[in-house]
Amino acid sequence: MVRQLASTEHGVPVELYFFVNDIRWEYYEGIVSDVFDHLFAATKYFDLEIFENPASDDFRRAIRHKSLHDFADQQQ
Repeated sequence: MVRQLASTEHGVPVELYFFVNDIRWEYYEGIVSDVFDHLFAATKYFDLEIFENPASDDFRRAIRHKSLHDFADQQQ
């Protein structure tokens, strides 16, 4: 089941719900993985982009990466 939510400044959020007639978690995970693989591949066909808000770890990595580059630039 797919649900389109109200538009935001980042685009149109979409919720995906999956129901599998099997109790094995690995089987469910494989199906969800396949669906997302197809979804990501189809975005190019429709000229769409996937957006995900960055997490605090993303900012930490970016700051650390920038600090390393700044340090390297100062050494030259």
